Amino acid sequence: MHAFAAWVLESIGLPADAYRGAPMRRRLTACLRALKVGSAAEAWSLVQNPESAAVAVDSLMIGVTEFFRDGEVFDALREIVTAKLTIQRGPIRVWSAGCSNGAELYSLAILLAESGLIDRSILVGTDCRVTAIREAQYGIYSESSIQSMDASLRQKYMRCTQGGWRVESSLRRRMQWRVGNVLSGIETGPWDIILWRNMAIYLNLKPATQVWNDFIKGLRPEGLLVVGKAERPPESAGLMNISRCIYQSPLLQATGR
Repeated sequence: MHAFAAWVLESIGLPADAYRGAPMRRRLTACLRALKVGSAAEAWSLVQNPESAAVAVDSLMIGVTEFFRDGEVFDALREIVTAKLTIQRGPIRVWSAGCSNGAELYSLAILLAESGLIDRSILVGTDCRVTAIREAQYGIYSESSIQSMDASLRQKYMRCTQGGWRVESSLRRRMQWRVGNVLSGIETGPWDIILWRNMAIYLNLKPATQVWNDFIKGLRPEGLLVVGKAERPPESAGLMNISRCIYQSPLLQATGR
């Protein structure tokens, strides 16, 4: 991995050796473009400035997302929420790990609200980037970010405001956002749903496997793990693929709970 990319990762507490070199080299090009420089040598001097350092972090760490991204996955989640979680007693606990600006967790919150479950839902989003967490807290999104949202849902849960579309306040109040990264440990479970999409593909095998195993331990029996379309949990995890990108933990787990 290039030394500059490694520095950017480690500046926010991420171990550079956990990441695959080839994808990070590709992201380095985007990072230099965002900094408007032609070489890493020029970038070094810029990132002494905190604002430029934040630009470097955001551009290197991808963070591409939108509401109801990959509609087939959210259609399946809607059916699962309706069939499974509506009959579940107690709180419904959802965690979006690497949540970026929060669009996907807000999307799931809307599904829960439509099913009458939002008032007993606990929704947590974490990301290693402070700027991403701030965006999620503000809940303001561009037109392009909500292009996949049904018009009726947009009218019900979004408000047109200066700077874009803002998530309705009653929904924003249900969310918990905090800085964190899964390579340092996971949020305390158990969880009914964990979203971890399009992140494992950037990790080396050993750290990725450790994160998968931690997630599995953190899921409730029959809990759901939602991943990216190019990602597969290890077969040893014992998860069942119940729909595209959606895996379910066994009914009985040897987790001590």
